[in-house]
Amino acid sequence: MAKKTQGGSQATSTTAPSSAMAGPVFGLGALLLIAAVVTTAVLSLSYIPGFVPPGCGEDGGCAKLKDHWASHVPVVNWPVAYVGLAYFAAALTVWLRSKKSGLHPAAAWVARLGGLASAAYIVIMLQKGTICEWCLATHIINLVFVGMVEFATPRDRLSKSGSVWKPALTAFALATVAAGGVQATALSKEKAKDDAAIADLVDEIAPAKSPTKQPGANANAPQEQTPPPPSQGETTTTSDGRTITITRPPAAGKHTEAIAQLVDVPYDLETHGPGRQGFTGRYLIGPEIAQVRIVAFSCLQCPDCRAVKKEILELLKARPGEVSFSHKHYPFNSECNPYVSRGIHIDGCKASHIVEAAGMLGGPGAFWEMSSWCFDQFSRLPKLDDGALSTKLAELGIDQAAFDHAMNAAAIDEAISADVEEGHALGLSSTPMVFINGKEFRRWQRYGNLTIAVEEVLKRQPAPMDATGDLPESALAKLLSDWEQNTAMPDLRSPWGYVYGTPEAEAKATVTVYGCYASGRTREVDRFIRAYVDEHPGVAYRFRLYPMSVGCNAGFKGIPGQGACEYARAALAAGRLGGSDGFWKLHAFIMDKEMVEGPGPTALVDELAALAPSRDEAEAMWRSDAVDRALLRETQTDATLSRMRIEGVPRVFVNDKWVMNWRWEGHLVVYDCLDAALEATGQ
Repeated sequence: MAKKTQGGSQATSTTAPSSAMAGPVFGLGALLLIAAVVTTAVLSLSYIPGFVPPGCGEDGGCAKLKDHWASHVPVVNWPVAYVGLAYFAAALTVWLRSKKSGLHPAAAWVARLGGLASAAYIVIMLQKGTICEWCLATHIINLVFVGMVEFATPRDRLSKSGSVWKPALTAFALATVAAGGVQATALSKEKAKDDAAIADLVDEIAPAKSPTKQPGANANAPQEQTPPPPSQGETTTTSDGRTITITRPPAAGKHTEAIAQLVDVPYDLETHGPGRQGFTGRYLIGPEIAQVRIVAFSCLQCPDCRAVKKEILELLKARPGEVSFSHKHYPFNSECNPYVSRGIHIDGCKASHIVEAAGMLGGPGAFWEMSSWCFDQFSRLPKLDDGALSTKLAELGIDQAAFDHAMNAAAIDEAISADVEEGHALGLSSTPMVFINGKEFRRWQRYGNLTIAVEEVLKRQPAPMDATGDLPESALAKLLSDWEQNTAMPDLRSPWGYVYGTPEAEAKATVTVYGCYASGRTREVDRFIRAYVDEHPGVAYRFRLYPMSVGCNAGFKGIPGQGACEYARAALAAGRLGGSDGFWKLHAFIMDKEMVEGPGPTALVDELAALAPSRDEAEAMWRSDAVDRALLRETQTDATLSRMRIEGVPRVFVNDKWVMNWRWEGHLVVYDCLDAALEATGQ
């Protein structure tokens, strides 16, 4: 611009380029960093017991990647998600302060380093073949932000004045403390639950002996001592009168016999099968007569099973002669397990056959070594590598041709099938399923809990025994016990107050079903529950809509149900037109239809018309934005999106506690739970 000097002459001056960021650049950067804070906050919360974001369930990518070394900071074992949350909180603070002065060069270099870290984590996910949606979203957001810093922020607007470190470090520290504080509080509550459950289990396994003093007894007299467990090579008598010699499992031996000699492999289920010594597996680590006898049903492709086995092996080393361990198969793959509907673990059956074949040819040592190898392989790869398997067989001295033949042995199929049938009979629904002296140990999720439980049992000095007296409870008893021990879920009430049966304020028990009108199983359980409610005063029934279609339920993953969204909208429209009575009238109309396709649009409108001033108004309500918003409110809740991990319908709750299997082999477990809930109130 031109201005006059004091002498009247004109001089030309230029304004220095502003260091302030352009509005669009600043706004986009802020939005990206806010999004990154949100995604890393969700990932951080996934480490807190009881919060399971979508995609972070047992079989989700987030859960699978938590075992990777890069998911935690070395030495301190701090989740990288917490570091990410603190990093993006600090970056957002610096960015907001840079609106007027521009971004400091040091901050730009930190952003570039952060971008390299994101690129590295994406490579790790690709190499592992597992994608964590929340992690991927975070890294993509970060790379876009870094690209914007690199290309959309002019160099002359990079401020070189002022310090960025103090506000950045302050935000980083505050976010770190907040994440750690929330986790510490949640873990403290969870530990209290674990401690209580462990104490109850220990009392059940080895009841505390109350010291009794006989009249006139000498207080200084020697007390009766529990005999120590038998040592290696000692002969002892089992509870059923058999005389056995305690031996350690032999190491794997070499096996080079020809295939012709393996036609009838000496693998007798009478000797090695379930029940030969009570509740125990075919292969045992530790003494047959032991104070603590651990049995675990596992899938060899299950990360949690690997962690539990690792803890058990450490226990065996620390407590030689006092603890024994045996393994039972429960692969989560429908190829060899008829009780799972899909191949959750694609090589689970193959792994079970591999370890059994190794045991058949190389003995117990080969069985255990091969099971550890399978666990380790699956911790790095989604499938077993045949080349690596051949190398391992050579290390164990097992002939490849003999092994290939043994993999098809009928005896192995029978052994795995026997384990699967036994697990099913015990009500197994997830692995690992761990037992201590025949009692299920449910709190294995926290590493160290199993060790604490075993140590507490050993303090009680139970008599060494074999497994003939270890009798797990039946599936029906377990399912009822599981329901009783489950934590009540909050916020299961219908936002509309639609209740069938007794009003909630007067109810002695509640039953809640998250279901879909297009689901045959939902229709089944609904009919049973309505029949129960009709016969039992004091029960309130809530039906929560969870349509099997991404068209109206973004959280659903699976095969869509025909008409799922239309039925759900019709039910909500009926509620808006006729209140609770209208909702339940249309609900029964849909549920009680025997047609495979269910009622069509015309039939639905006919039913709605009975609740509206006119047929047109009924159809308008069915198609209205208000009903769409109501359905969104039904499906997109904190409960459905995080805590419940709904992967299929129906999902049934009694008194807000999850009933994992509402029906078992034709028996209505949900009725048992409702009976127990009513009995607890004296009704």
